Amino acid sequence: MRRKAYIRQQGGFLLIAALGFILFFSLLAFLLSQKVSTASKVQLLSALSSQALNAANSGIEEGAYQLLQQQDTVQQCRSINNQRVFEQAGLKQCQVKVHCSVAGIEGNLANDSGDLLYSIHSAASCGARNTYSRRNITLVLSLPIQDAQHESMRYRILYRRIE
Repeated sequence: MRRKAYIRQQGGFLLIAALGFILFFSLLAFLLSQKVSTASKVQLLSALSSQALNAANSGIEEGAYQLLQQQDTVQQCRSINNQRVFEQAGLKQCQVKVHCSVAGIEGNLANDSGDLLYSIHSAASCGARNTYSRRNITLVLSLPIQDAQHESMRYRILYRRIE
């Protein structure tokens, strides 16, 4: 008789211990799942940031190529205003906007050496809705003022900013 009473007294403790054990491991599983979820979001944003940087670089290269292919670079620069959505596997869900302007120093179109300054700006974004990344690149080129006798074009990159 005494043994049955002892078992009844201990039965409540085992139930509480089992509930505590289950609660502890449930909380541990929840915290681990949150950590994995955060890590996957960080990895996704990192990949989107790299894609956006590559898309912005692509836009800068395309804009510089278009600018340097023409003799009348001032008019060509003003006509560069492109928007493109990429369909390639590495840049899916990315779009880029590129525009060019003739930059000036204190209202002058030319710098001290008589070269014209061109500013090419590329803004790219990758991703959708709440999960996306944006990168901007600005490139400033210095080109000599063209005359009819120049057949080769030299240029200098004066400034490149990546945001």
